[in-house]
Amino acid sequence: MKYLSMAALALVGAVMTGCSNDDIVDIDQPGNDNVERLTVVANLGGSTTRSLTNEGVKTYAVGDKIAVVYKNNSGNTVKAESDALAAGDITGSGKSAKFTVTLVDADKNQNVTYIYPAYMAKENGSENYEALYNEQDGTLATLGKKFDYCTFTGAWNGDKLPTAELTNKLFVCEFTLKYSDASINDKVSAMTISVNATHNYYVNIDRTPSSDPIYVAIIPTASNNINYTAIADGKVYTKSVTNKTYDAGAMRPIHLNMEKNNDLLPGLFSVSASKKVYFAKGNLQLVDVNSWKFADNQWDYFGDTQADNHRDLFGWGTGNNPNQTSEDNNDYATFNDWGNNSNLQAQLGTGWRTLSNDEWHYLFKTRTVKDGTGAGHSYTLGQSVNGRLGVVIYPDGYTGTLYTGSDWSIFEAAGCVFLPAAGTRYGNKLDNTDKGYYWSSTPNYKFAFKAAYSVHISNQLYTENSPFPRKDGQSVRLVREVE
Repeated sequence: MKYLSMAALALVGAVMTGCSNDDIVDIDQPGNDNVERLTVVANLGGSTTRSLTNEGVKTYAVGDKIAVVYKNNSGNTVKAESDALAAGDITGSGKSAKFTVTLVDADKNQNVTYIYPAYMAKENGSENYEALYNEQDGTLATLGKKFDYCTFTGAWNGDKLPTAELTNKLFVCEFTLKYSDASINDKVSAMTISVNATHNYYVNIDRTPSSDPIYVAIIPTASNNINYTAIADGKVYTKSVTNKTYDAGAMRPIHLNMEKNNDLLPGLFSVSASKKVYFAKGNLQLVDVNSWKFADNQWDYFGDTQADNHRDLFGWGTGNNPNQTSEDNNDYATFNDWGNNSNLQAQLGTGWRTLSNDEWHYLFKTRTVKDGTGAGHSYTLGQSVNGRLGVVIYPDGYTGTLYTGSDWSIFEAAGCVFLPAAGTRYGNKLDNTDKGYYWSSTPNYKFAFKAAYSVHISNQLYTENSPFPRKDGQSVRLVREVE
């Protein structure tokens, strides 16, 4: 395990020349000098700007690499990754290391940038922040190996690389999570951290159950408004904080007293390349005049007992008029997302919304989940939960077995979503009771009658891009976006 705390790094380049036009060749061959093998000696200073261990120790480890980002004589930005450190490259009790890197046709009139570790540099030389957002596992060892991001930019020293002091770029959170004054650290399997609705971190905890802190590196910003979500024992815990400033180069303990959110399911689902959501625990239901709730269980629906004060099949665009049973499509001309209903917000909280048609498509057909069987391997049709037919959707990163009709509680705790086939309503008449129809927020203007898109599931079929008359009563499953 490598413990990281980046300090001053002195980088000294000893340039040797090789032979070739564009190919890297043995450095002992004579020829032109557009290929250079440089030895970069990186020394850790005596003081540290950040400590990732109680002892404040940072040492190099076998396998470490550094990236050198430079301009070539054609004006292109190039990333050169050093050879991996061998044991003989590390000296001074781990405080000094010799990296060897190859540069091709370097323009020494342009600045050069060092990025350590090399994993944090993209091929175009920019920061690999996507790795921060998606690849952390909450452990100090992985954070130290891949994400303790430090950098320096400066001018060449003639033919030599400049001496440099690398600067820490990240803030490291040392989380202790509690619920009802009891630690839940040993139960946490995943976290999401959303900073100012701009930087979203998805952390899959991969460690032996432990009460040790959970370590997450984030990009520091001032006046942070942060939403934390933790999944522990199949339950969802949330916490929001405001006006927090986290400084680069620091690691601090963060103690959060979490609140259990019984309306959210624990699975995280991508609905676009940049958006992820949690699903509500069940379909939306109206149980009295302007009295809203989520079904107690994912498989629950009212069926043929629909009434003005007992409804879960809604016409499109009736977010603020749920009792409407008109069979005239013109009465459904304007969509008002159910999540924007003021009474619903007062009872179930803000932040709920309906997926768009494109988001349903991404959920079912675009994203890939390891063990599903549908398009994109993300869902299984024709499954029965508690005697109700429907579709099982597997969350991002799912690695469990496929659902085949038993032990649903295990699958639900793993984040799986079940959409029951609750049928459709035409006026007060129920139909298609062996199929499921779920509204999107997307209108359709291609037909003379007013239509909107919804998804359609049956025992053997899933379709989206399906326009239906807006007067049709269909199911609604709301989501909450990670933001």
